Amino acid sequence: LAEVDIEEAIKSAPAMMAPVAAPTTQAPTEEAKPKEEEKKKKEEEEKAKEEAALEGLGALFG
Repeated sequence: LAEVDIEEAIKSAPAMMAPVAAPTTQAPTEEAKPKEEEKKKKEEEEKAKEEAALEGLGALFG
């Protein structure tokens, strides 16, 4: 398991859950689509790390 800074995960959780305002000026271009996918993948990885950290806490205190 990768080491996860639990305090940092807890602090950043509300920020990660806040909806991100989409730009209303134009539709995503071909160049923006890969960046969107990359961002979505990063968010999924962060969520997985957070869930792993919570499971670790549950194992410690549960």
